[in-house]
Amino acid sequence: MCGDGVIRSVLIRTTVSTFNGRSAILANLVDLTETKRLQEQVVHYQKLESIGTLAGGIAHDFNNILQGITGYTSLVRMQVPPDSPLQGDLAMIEDATARATVLTRKLLGFARKGKYVVQEFDIHEVIDAVITLSRRTIPFTVEFERAFHAGPLCVRGDRSQMEQVLLNLFLNARDAMPGGGRIRVETQPVTVDGDLVRDNHVLKTGRYIRLVVADTGTGIDPANLPRVFDPFFTTKAQGQGSGLGLATAYGIVKNHQGYIYLDSKPDRGTRVLIFLPATDAPAPAAAESASAAAPEAALSLVGRRLLVVDDETINRLFLSRLLRTAGADILEAADGQQAVCVFRDHADAIDCVILDINMPVKSGDAALAEIQAIRADVPVVVLSGYGEDASVYQMLRRGCRGFLHKPVDAVALLQLIGTVLNPPTAPAADAQAPEGEP
Repeated sequence: MCGDGVIRSVLIRTTVSTFNGRSAILANLVDLTETKRLQEQVVHYQKLESIGTLAGGIAHDFNNILQGITGYTSLVRMQVPPDSPLQGDLAMIEDATARATVLTRKLLGFARKGKYVVQEFDIHEVIDAVITLSRRTIPFTVEFERAFHAGPLCVRGDRSQMEQVLLNLFLNARDAMPGGGRIRVETQPVTVDGDLVRDNHVLKTGRYIRLVVADTGTGIDPANLPRVFDPFFTTKAQGQGSGLGLATAYGIVKNHQGYIYLDSKPDRGTRVLIFLPATDAPAPAAAESASAAAPEAALSLVGRRLLVVDDETINRLFLSRLLRTAGADILEAADGQQAVCVFRDHADAIDCVILDINMPVKSGDAALAEIQAIRADVPVVVLSGYGEDASVYQMLRRGCRGFLHKPVDAVALLQLIGTVLNPPTAPAADAQAPEGEP
């Protein structure tokens, strides 16, 4: 222990020498306190990466299961009369699966398995929207205080995921202030001149937005600080927290190439600092989704031949049955290799390919390359249990016509395929689509 009361770890090296004609021991002390702290942080973040990989795999598999539940529920709903008492039971199933879907998306957020809708947006608009939304669950004894930078601060990413981050932070702050208090939200542009390394995370040179959410609550015990971003870790009473709030925020921020840090002391509140890469300005309003842009798209697929590719039997059977109800002729494949073989035998007769990404034998990405080598103009729709990750971006850049995240909504899929096969005629001025990431 040093004179300031701080306990430090040191490495002591000794050598025997002669000093003024007498034998002496020369001791050399090296302070290893910071080195050990960094080593512990590396181990901690490696643990988070491993847990994230596991969480992502579980969420992906669970989404496939949910696809079967939601898919067959929708098929039954189509066959049950609207006034049947079974409609209520089916609605309960759909509500339960919807809540399960939200949970898997939280896990995917922590696992950083993709952003769902990428666009430019002003972080101030997101903060204001979440504060308004939070008023439904946060009492007015909790005051919001804004300290915004003058003018817009724009980032590129998934707006809904950033809303989820802020909502999680606001709810945590509320729980830390049962008697009321203040949540202060600050924004400021900052520039990193050289790669900044902190807590084993690298902020590369560039412009960032620093977002701070501070509360006047009870704070966090120092013993718990190293675990605050661990999934399922919570200091709340049993049944009052899932332990996914900060874990989800951590995953989403990292997925946006940002950095999140928490500073807290007991009875002195908590500050959460987030750094997000800045962009110049919001892009024009995003194009409508296929289902919204063409609600009139015909759901009839009579005379169309589609190739459905999915390694999950229950999902493949659901997709095939759904598309057959719309009149389509269906070919099936259980993996990417089968898909290539089936497509080669029927290349000229296939109107569209519905392609899963993560499959054994040959992935959807690899299968796409071989399918396009056989026939470059074939329309392809991509499905994934993760989200809009790097694989999806690459496949969309290579000509895929659309993407849906599992569990897939039956109507959305039919409308998307209808739009792909019968694209709306664009005005001449809009014929040249802008380049860039989808």
